[in-house]
Amino acid sequence: MEQEVLIRVTNSSPYKASLKIHAFKTTKWRRRSAEELEALSLSSLRVLKKEIENIAQEASGELVGLLQERQGLQEEVDIRSITIEQLLKFAERRQVQLGEPLAIQMSVVRNHQEANAESGLG
Repeated sequence: MEQEVLIRVTNSSPYKASLKIHAFKTTKWRRRSAEELEALSLSSLRVLKKEIENIAQEASGELVGLLQERQGLQEEVDIRSITIEQLLKFAERRQVQLGEPLAIQMSVVRNHQEANAESGLG
């Protein structure tokens, strides 16, 4: 049973153009049976091994870039959540100082604090 698998590594990042991944390569890979591999010469096996290493290295490089981008986006979300929390607390203090009834929903702040506590961040 022969099966053809296409592997594509691209640099299509919808978020940051500064991500420097220059790999755009489509590699055709055909799965080989054990008998077929046993019949190959040592030099052919080395070539196949090198191809597999290259494919794994390209995929690993792209994954590292994507993980770094994900970390950066998560940091942005965290910073925005902290800013919103601080603004809501400031507005609440101001309303208390002015003697106005509290009109701010603090559930956003509590939900952020609970999420940080669960993830061990805060």
